[in-house]
Amino acid sequence: MLAKAREGERAREQDQVILDEAVRKWLIAMQSTSTSFGADPGTPDRERKRLLAHIIDDATLIEDAGGRHHQDSVRFKGGKLHTLSTMSPKSSAQQVKTPPDIVDLVDKLLDKHIYSESAELFNEQGYRRGGSARRGRHDARFTALLVA
Repeated sequence: MLAKAREGERAREQDQVILDEAVRKWLIAMQSTSTSFGADPGTPDRERKRLLAHIIDDATLIEDAGGRHHQDSVRFKGGKLHTLSTMSPKSSAQQVKTPPDIVDLVDKLLDKHIYSESAELFNEQGYRRGGSARRGRHDARFTALLVA
């Protein structure tokens, strides 16, 4: 019984070696092509995920106490560890909120200008309203209604 278990384990290990070798050859072939497999727009996301599953052993995300920064660590099957420190992305509410310095400037301008004049001054000076960081909103302009 023990011999059968060992034989089955050896067979599984041999299958894994064959599979790993096939994946390794495939990855080398993909690397040598002129366009990267992962960057090809015709490659479905599910295939990219399968490729990553073959080369990544695990990934860890550690967030600092304030939640503003985090450390991403990826350990590859070969044992190499890659660590990257990044800023946490802004929440949806933070992306659309108008910066406080612009709000203060609105208060000052409204002492001498009406809403439409204030909006025009902001647009002339290149200020962008809250939410302009979102995709497709980079040219969002101030309006009299927004200033109000």
